[in-house]
Amino acid sequence: MFQILKTGISRNRRNHRGGECLEVNFPIGTLHRDSASNQRLLASSATLPMNMTELTLSSLYSEIDLVIADYVFPAMPDSRNSSSASFEPGPSRSPTSESDLDLSQAVLNKGDEEEMLITGYETVPWRLILVWLGKILSLGLFWLLLYWVPRWELFLTSKRTILSKANQILVKEEYKGRYCRYYVKAVKTVKASKSASDNVTFDIPNPFGPGHRSVHSYKYFNCKKVKYIWDENNAQFFPLSGMDHQMPISVFHAQTGLHSAQQIQRRSIYGNNAIVIPKRNILYLLIKEVLNPFYVFQIASVLLWFLDEYIYYAAAIVIMSAGGITTAVYQTKKNEKRLRSTVMFSDTVEVFRGNDLLEVISSDDLVPGDIITIPSHGCDLHCDAVLISGNAIVNEAMLTGESVPVTKTMLPKGGSEIYDGKEHSRSTLFGGTRVIQTRQYKGQKVLAVVVRTGFATTKGKLVRTILYPAPVDFKFEQDSYKFVGFLGVLAAAGFIYTCVTQLMDGESIKDIALDALDLITIVVPPALPAAMTIGSIYAQKRLQRKGIFCISPRNINVSGSVDCVCFDKTGTLTEDGLDMWGVIPVKQGSDEKDPKFADHEKTPSNLDKGSELIRGMATCHSLTIIDGELSGDPLDLKMFESTGWILEEPTGNSSEMYDQIAPTVVRPPEPPGSPKRSESDLGDNDIGIIRQFPFSSNRQCMSVIVRRLPANPFTVFCKGSPEKIASICVPETIPKNFHEVLQEYTQKGYRVIALARRYMVKSLKITKIERMEREEVEQSLVFVGLIILDNRLKEETTPIIEQLQNARLRTIMVTGDNVNTALSVAKECKIIPYGRVIMVHAFFPDPTKPICPKVEFTLCDTVSGPKPINGMKILDMDDRYHMALDGSSFEIIRLHFPEVLDRVTVRGAVFARMSPEQKQILVEHLQELGYCVAMCGDGANDCGALKAAHTGISLSEAESSVASPFTSKEPNISCMPELIKEGRCALVTSFGIFKYMAAYSLTQFTTVLILYSIDSNLSDIQFLYIDLFLITVFAFFFGLTEAFEGDLAPHPPMKSLISFTPILSLLLQMVIIISFQCLAFFYVQSQEWFVPFDGDNPTYNGTKWEDYYQATTIEDSEVACWENYAVFTISAFQYIILAYAFSKSSPYRKMIYTNLWFIASLLFMTAFTLYIVLYPSYYFQSSFETLLPPIEGFRFVMIGFVVANVVICVLTEDYFMEFVIFRHCRKSCHNHEKSKRVYLSVDKWMKNTPSWPPISSRSSRKPIRDTPTDSSPIDGLTVVTEVVRNDEEAFQEMTGNHELYPKTALAENSHIIAAAILNSMPNTPTKSRPTSEVMDIDDS
Repeated sequence: MFQILKTGISRNRRNHRGGECLEVNFPIGTLHRDSASNQRLLASSATLPMNMTELTLSSLYSEIDLVIADYVFPAMPDSRNSSSASFEPGPSRSPTSESDLDLSQAVLNKGDEEEMLITGYETVPWRLILVWLGKILSLGLFWLLLYWVPRWELFLTSKRTILSKANQILVKEEYKGRYCRYYVKAVKTVKASKSASDNVTFDIPNPFGPGHRSVHSYKYFNCKKVKYIWDENNAQFFPLSGMDHQMPISVFHAQTGLHSAQQIQRRSIYGNNAIVIPKRNILYLLIKEVLNPFYVFQIASVLLWFLDEYIYYAAAIVIMSAGGITTAVYQTKKNEKRLRSTVMFSDTVEVFRGNDLLEVISSDDLVPGDIITIPSHGCDLHCDAVLISGNAIVNEAMLTGESVPVTKTMLPKGGSEIYDGKEHSRSTLFGGTRVIQTRQYKGQKVLAVVVRTGFATTKGKLVRTILYPAPVDFKFEQDSYKFVGFLGVLAAAGFIYTCVTQLMDGESIKDIALDALDLITIVVPPALPAAMTIGSIYAQKRLQRKGIFCISPRNINVSGSVDCVCFDKTGTLTEDGLDMWGVIPVKQGSDEKDPKFADHEKTPSNLDKGSELIRGMATCHSLTIIDGELSGDPLDLKMFESTGWILEEPTGNSSEMYDQIAPTVVRPPEPPGSPKRSESDLGDNDIGIIRQFPFSSNRQCMSVIVRRLPANPFTVFCKGSPEKIASICVPETIPKNFHEVLQEYTQKGYRVIALARRYMVKSLKITKIERMEREEVEQSLVFVGLIILDNRLKEETTPIIEQLQNARLRTIMVTGDNVNTALSVAKECKIIPYGRVIMVHAFFPDPTKPICPKVEFTLCDTVSGPKPINGMKILDMDDRYHMALDGSSFEIIRLHFPEVLDRVTVRGAVFARMSPEQKQILVEHLQELGYCVAMCGDGANDCGALKAAHTGISLSEAESSVASPFTSKEPNISCMPELIKEGRCALVTSFGIFKYMAAYSLTQFTTVLILYSIDSNLSDIQFLYIDLFLITVFAFFFGLTEAFEGDLAPHPPMKSLISFTPILSLLLQMVIIISFQCLAFFYVQSQEWFVPFDGDNPTYNGTKWEDYYQATTIEDSEVACWENYAVFTISAFQYIILAYAFSKSSPYRKMIYTNLWFIASLLFMTAFTLYIVLYPSYYFQSSFETLLPPIEGFRFVMIGFVVANVVICVLTEDYFMEFVIFRHCRKSCHNHEKSKRVYLSVDKWMKNTPSWPPISSRSSRKPIRDTPTDSSPIDGLTVVTEVVRNDEEAFQEMTGNHELYPKTALAENSHIIAAAILNSMPNTPTKSRPTSEVMDIDDS
């Protein structure tokens, strides 16, 4: 009996005390890998609490021993969050942790990027009636509020209930733990027939296994174009899946087609096979746009201004808003039309209806399980389907960006292997791609089984990412909302102040309401959101001129904060094409023993045509002939062309050749003068390609089964990464100096491919060949030789990398190539410009038992390093070093050594042999450490990383670029610094405009409050002049300053508004602004000629200035006074001063004088303002209601105040803030430990810990027991790993406890002993996430 702790997050293995205990009464060995079996097993054998419905037993199986390990060994304190050794049991749980859930909640898509928490609600009629009464009585205002926040209406009208009774679902979707999105979805019920007695059922897919089951009715809800069906047996919702879920591949070959009734019944569940983009009419879009909170606020402001007779500005705002709404609606309709024309199309297809009956139907009617025929001339695919007979040549450029045609082969027959979309991608036809042509045997059709339709297809998922994009993870945008909220609080305070003061003055309720509400529109300017987008819009247009296209302008600002750039290698840093450098054959000794490498051959065609190496190069590829030209992967093409052989494919009736088993034949070139042979003439060296296993990124190889015609035995040729090929070859057939030769060429940057072969038994028949599984074929091979290709750097690569390095931007190579090749390229292109390279190798000592993993650190580059001291080489931590590792090591470290993962990620420069998923994981982990990550790639294997990065830029113009917010027309990385420059320019522009708009509203707020104190205000024309001619003009031209053309600055601009520097800047400017306005206000009152303003006598009747006032021709003014003049004069110039002060130049933008429109507007507005405050005509004096002081010298004193204001503001912003605060105080005050950029504290720890990583040439501590490893140190320098005994005595010695763990389980779970050496590890800063095991290394 075991005590198992239920936890919410599978990766958090350290602190499990906060979970609930579950008593399981069955031996550990009875757990199954099949989660459905485990569910039934637990239901019958365990006492489960009611909230255990979401516990997944597949994760329980893999982690039960780790949980016990965590229970036995207490977690160590987290040094990153606590300076003391105290321990707080139990981390804070995730909002979607199962331990927080009851029967009203569940987690869907657990562990997936679309993970969501759902909560059930049931409508309460009386609540619903009250809410509708509130909507009616509030004249729609309450409805508008609930329209903006639908979940509030759900809370008010419904009560929380168990999911089985819910008629509404609240969906909560979290994004990286920072953002939440909510959806309210109705639960619908579908019945097969009106009467329960009718024997009519639906076939819905099983949630935990293959196949379908019959039900009379089902409940479901739709969210983000995905249908979730209620499963009564397991009491949970599950996403509707096609035939790709837990389906054995043998099932596909057993399909005979669906009858018409079955097809109609399935279509009622799956819906039409169509990616439907809603066609919304203009009126709907118009209303939807108008109901945006921004426009609703503008409408309210305009109504207020009309009531307050502020007609001119209100009319201007109406015109601008109408233009903005019209543009938005037009752009939305245009985008919808473009997307609809791209993704919505249908055609007719031929399907099997059983008993070899064929029927032509619309592609919209296809459902999973249909068998479709692929015509020989090709077609467009409308669904995802699996090939079960024949081959197809497919152009997948629309989805993958790869313009090279891809050969699709039929799914292997037989076996219990489960279909996996990624593993069997070379047998899967994807919707949206185009079949160019097909290959089939005599009398057979090319058939495919439909597995996914509609939005469930790969193309549908791509469209869903467009319809439901991930939120932009950007600090600036978050802070802008917070600051607007602060302005709202300030507006509320001003509202209360105005109401109180004017009530005390005895003003009417109407006047108080108008003045108080008007104050809100002053503090929170309606034009703020529009002004914020100006910088991004201008940057987007400049990027388009540079050949960089953006589908998400909001991401432009994000790109300005990039401090880490990841690059793919092949096609991104290096040329797409490869040049054949040569080959190195292997000479096998007698009985294939004592093999040796022969001399390299630069021209493969010079090899004997009977050579196994030349035959393998001629056959082991996926090339095909399209329109008379050889097409396929560039590597295969270059390899095959170097042989000089000829590839022939049958056309027409020639498919009957070669006993109907070899659709593709290769033959050596004929000697000069030889007679031309026909297709039917067979030579002794002609080879037919019988079967092909396409290249798999997971397996890192491809293979073919061939036959020398006409009747020789079958031969297997397999090519792939040297490491992979060596692992599946007979060890005796591999030359002893294999690693040295491989290292020699990979360190020079060559792309090295290994080739191997295997002769199959003569008695093997073609029928057996067709049924063989890949694992049977790719084993016990004989090593044949190495193929060496030259992959040159692109001309632009090195200068761009150096430019990024000089800007202190971290550059990382993430590639699927060999680690040594990647290292060589990294050094050549300056990703590793200096310092040392440490190879990180993680492995399991016994590959058959994935327990007790170890990590080795090897110094593979000793450039100008210190000399050995007593046989030890110690790294000087002042000397920067870089780390390199491959995908398998990355995966082991990620799963078993989280703290080491942080360090390796911070210092890693080369990540090789990385799968697409690992690339994405690396990008996400860099983001967790606090980096703002950019990813640049060109292929389909980069799409996940491109999508996950803060800034993804694709070098492919195919539609796969929708996974990336940016696409470059130029296929090189020169786009990266351009994008970063424009991003920095846009970010600085947005910062400046935001600060300017905030300062503008606060300045005007101050002005109005000062004038309210004497019962005056600005006139309508003064307001109009400030709002329309000063603010709007400056905001419009502010963003026209282009990006700086010089080198990138060594530091990115700030990205947080709510931080010390921008807040201090704004506060200081406001102190200056308020001081000068108050100075002018009190100074004018101190003049001998001054007469105070009287609201009851605004025309100065009965005073000494009555005649002077009448001479100004100001009529019926209630605000004209000398206090108004003084404050307006100063404030009008302050808006101009602030526009200049907040308009930053180098190093992120060009000098301000290059923005001619902005400079012209500054000069013109300055001149015009001088005119209206010094010597205006009677017309302007009357229009502005400006009462000029009778003493001309006073006007120039005001101008003197303005000059002083200019000097102080500019010096404060450009000198004090920029040099004193930002560049000096910021560095000295910065605290790495408290910084959210975790990588800073990790890097600081490594600099202060010279003992890590432990590089040495010999062990300073004798291992307990030597265990051989598969490590091959490159320079003879390797870390000494601690080898832990796998026996009970070692466990007892280290724990001092003899009864914590059963003896029988100790040997099977010996890896938990690694936790006992926690105290020997140096404490490294870690994020506040639990960790499991500790790296098993020597710390001496």
